[in-house]
Amino acid sequence: MRPTPADHTPPPLATLMVATCNVLNLANPGRLFYPNQEAYTEAEYERKIDWLGSRFRTLNADVLAVQEVWDEAALKAAIAHSGLRYD
Repeated sequence: MRPTPADHTPPPLATLMVATCNVLNLANPGRLFYPNQEAYTEAEYERKIDWLGSRFRTLNADVLAVQEVWDEAALKAAIAHSGLRYD
């Protein structure tokens, strides 16, 4: 069972929570994902995974589907920042 934020009442156990999230070009710092866009700096990357981690924690879904992931390591970092555990 994933931890529940203190300010959120957990749903009944019979409820399956499914969420989808477009993470808008989630990539490691320095990776060029489109020719007309600059790669993320380390600071931009950290800010992005921190923010995504907090959104994932707020969603606290049993199943989380994401789009626009360029690097699996970046997704894993965002999940780690959420404090939740997805296998």
